[in-house]
Amino acid sequence: MSTTLHQLAEEYWEGVLRRNPILATFYGDHRYDDQLPEVSASARVAEQQELRAILERLNTIDLNGLELEDHITASMLRLAIDASLESIRLRLDELGVDQMEGPQVRLPELLN
Repeated sequence: MSTTLHQLAEEYWEGVLRRNPILATFYGDHRYDDQLPEVSASARVAEQQELRAILERLNTIDLNGLELEDHITASMLRLAIDASLESIRLRLDELGVDQMEGPQVRLPELLN
């Protein structure tokens, strides 16, 4: 695997877990158990900047000659970043509370 691509994928995933501590706990990563997601406008701007920086670095990687798995990783990473950036642009996080989703559902699920 391309070392640079692997580092970018790791950096992206670490950012996902850091920004979504409840998700991290669901996956068994207990580093953020004492935190809740930051839902402010400034947090959205910071996430957007972080994602754009990773995408810019991803765009500099020459995929020619890399293994098929690296091509898949790069494509999935780009897809995930694009989806996240679009979600931020559309402010979908503001729709995150309804009868099926939100802190009133997620926090009690952590007890399991």
